[in-house]
Amino acid sequence: MSQSYGSVFAKVYDKKWGGFIKSVGPVIVDFYNTHGGISGGNILDICCGTGQFAKDMLDKGFKVTGIDLSENMLFHARKNCSEYLDQKKAEFIQANAKDFKLDEDFNLAISTYDALNHLEGISDLKGCFDSTYKVLKENGYFIFDLNTKKGLEYNWNSMNFSDSEDITFLIKGIFIENVNRGVTSITGFVRNDDGLYEKFHETISNSVFKMKDVETALKESGFEEVYFSSMPDFNKKHDNPDELNRVFIIARK
Repeated sequence: MSQSYGSVFAKVYDKKWGGFIKSVGPVIVDFYNTHGGISGGNILDICCGTGQFAKDMLDKGFKVTGIDLSENMLFHARKNCSEYLDQKKAEFIQANAKDFKLDEDFNLAISTYDALNHLEGISDLKGCFDSTYKVLKENGYFIFDLNTKKGLEYNWNSMNFSDSEDITFLIKGIFIENVNRGVTSITGFVRNDDGLYEKFHETISNSVFKMKDVETALKESGFEEVYFSSMPDFNKKHDNPDELNRVFIIARK
């Protein structure tokens, strides 16, 4: 099942979960700049969410196209990047990561915060790779991260509670061994401008992918170079990526 988030959760996501890309974004840009990156080039942000990465890249002079299945997430992305939309430097399109078509070519494609784990299985992931390959320029890079089985077992078998003046929520996660999937339930309340609270509930599912299968699918899609890495150095290659909790995959067309 593809993930499409509700309006209240999208508002909470925009406020609470932007920190990941703030740490990853500079590493992606540094790697891109040292591997033939073009100043002001076109970037594709797959599963762009509420546009935190897009905003950072736009501020740095890049052009960005973001795609996401959720119109509710795209509403915040357009709001966060409104000045660049007016300048025709940004565009946000509702599309499914497993099968999309775009008219532009891109120097770099990214997908962060284990967004592609939300795809149902390896065939959907392969569809994403095929779609991405078609819109990348020669020698363009596709950089994305995935939770491994080890990471899902470690991080998703947990319960966390967060309480603040504006947002209160409970996160309960479980790894289901027999279907090889992590499932997280998020329930909470967020305060609106009128002082009243709205309830939200989302169930988020993460598929497990073997990294060898990911590598095979990328190469079948046509990518010339594929390797596995981790923060904070994307030049460092890992020979046993399934032993990491979170893997960054570097693929070059």
